[in-house]
Amino acid sequence: LVIQQAIINLLDNAQDSHNSDTPIQVALQWSKEAWTMSIQDHGHGIAPDFQLPLAPVASDKGLGIGLLLSHNSLSRLGGKVTLNNNEHGCLTLIEMPLNLKSDAPIGTQTGNLV
Repeated sequence: LVIQQAIINLLDNAQDSHNSDTPIQVALQWSKEAWTMSIQDHGHGIAPDFQLPLAPVASDKGLGIGLLLSHNSLSRLGGKVTLNNNEHGCLTLIEMPLNLKSDAPIGTQTGNLV
């Protein structure tokens, strides 16, 4: 549930900043140790105040809390969220190990992703 909510938050961010007829591009890659999801939007990129690591910052688009919560939740499970501005907008990368950390706080999913 934690991973699902984080992905939904990051996809919502991409949709909120998207200002093009070009579809948001989502790709999934995996190896024996991890999987990576990339989300490329075609918006204005991410403002410096919202770059990771970050603290919530108010803007006309929101507080950045969804991004912060996604980053923190996935980090606790051994994952990583990376944001990269490029000529198209923002590329968000979610990297997660197949074997999640077993010391994740109560209420989060642990175990193997299959």
